Amino acid sequence: MISLVLAELNRLRSRRLTVITVLAVVLAAGLFQLAVNSAVSPPSAAELAAGQEQYQRDLREYEQNTEENEQMRQECLDQGGDVDGCDFKPRLEWYVTPAEAFADIAPTALMFATMMTGLGAFLMAASFIGAEYTSGSIANWLTFIPQRWKVFTAKAVAVLLGSGLLGTVILGGTLASAALLSTSHGGEITSGQALTASAARGVGLVVAMALISFGLALIARHTAAAIGVLLGYALLNIVLLLLFGVLPSLQRIRPFLPDLNLQAFLNKGGYSYTDSYPKVESGGTTVEQVQHTITVAEAGIYWLVLTAVTLGVAFIIFRRRDVV
Repeated sequence: MISLVLAELNRLRSRRLTVITVLAVVLAAGLFQLAVNSAVSPPSAAELAAGQEQYQRDLREYEQNTEENEQMRQECLDQGGDVDGCDFKPRLEWYVTPAEAFADIAPTALMFATMMTGLGAFLMAASFIGAEYTSGSIANWLTFIPQRWKVFTAKAVAVLLGSGLLGTVILGGTLASAALLSTSHGGEITSGQALTASAARGVGLVVAMALISFGLALIARHTAAAIGVLLGYALLNIVLLLLFGVLPSLQRIRPFLPDLNLQAFLNKGGYSYTDSYPKVESGGTTVEQVQHTITVAEAGIYWLVLTAVTLGVAFIIFRRRDVV
């Protein structure tokens, strides 16, 4: 079995699309570090001077219209605003963007890296099995290894190891790069343990997306089918966003959407969202807002079940039907 897995890993590594995909993911992750560097960099002397100048100008204008500003403040308070939110007096921090802390920028970097690596692994895994059906090499392979469960397992393990390695390198590199850039600009590294755990969960998501793609492509016998499912979901997501406002009861399906569960599994505190429901009362129609949270555990179970079901269906079909 080990020799079969090694052979499949070699096939996965030697594919041209695999190389192109890995290079594209590495390039995207590397380019995003430019945004990270910009975020953790303190403002330059020129930016500080420009911000100070604009602040002084707006402050003078504010002080020249004291009566009008006080009226606006009172109207804001009457409408339910708080004292701080209704204070429109210019503050220097509004005009100078401070350097972003590592603990604030790192989750964004990890989210981007997970999405890009997951999409890359999705394409890589779908192409890996889809090309074998398209070229007919899967039938030749089964001539040498007639036990289909061995062939299926070897290919699935190769996808798991390949995507896991890619996710570990990209997400680990992203977190390390963000930490290095932050410290080089005088920032402090905090929440390191929580962010490392988040990166580890991100690797799990990358593996799950690769295995799901592998299963979909095997079921459909074509790479384009798995990619079509991904594009179809993206289109469905847009339609659902429009329908949520028309059919509020449809919002109940949100806990089952992959993208929300992806964010919930990656974030330490899960993912919180708000549903809005119209409520008819004697005085008219009001909007009731209900907050929900998808926990990390719930999202983990979601991805585990989705991956297991996809692979289970793929295995049953692979064992029972002809491959040509």
